[in-house]
Amino acid sequence: MMGAWKRSGSLRIALLGPYYSRNLGDTATQLSMVQNLRRLHPDADTFGISPDPADTIAAIGIDAFPLS
Repeated sequence: MMGAWKRSGSLRIALLGPYYSRNLGDTATQLSMVQNLRRLHPDADTFGISPDPADTIAAIGIDAFPLS
């Protein structure tokens, strides 16, 4: 699930989901999505909302916040 909104003139994109590095297929899909978002919206602030923010930061390379 993905939501995007504008605040203070800059695009912020939140990616909500199980962003873990424990499944290589899921990680590849997530990395592809983040790369495309960066290509299409290079100035956007992209971050994850996940059960394990430290893992999301390390595996996907985006800032992350806890799901709960």
